[in-house]
Amino acid sequence: MAYAYASDLVAGLRRIIACMVAVEQIRTLPTYGLNEFHVSTLSRSDLTYAIAHILGGASDEDERIS
Repeated sequence: MAYAYASDLVAGLRRIIACMVAVEQIRTLPTYGLNEFHVSTLSRSDLTYAIAHILGGASDEDERIS
């Protein structure tokens, strides 16, 4: 059981890091004149929602697609 928990923990940590890397890249790109973005998370709508939420594009009332 401990291995499954550690595996889940690592997977969750990877998702958080991926989300924050995407957010930092999106925040940096307007400096170079890029003001429109398409976020592709390969059918992981929770990551798209999290990125939009951090950037101010999604509110708590928005429905998440499961």
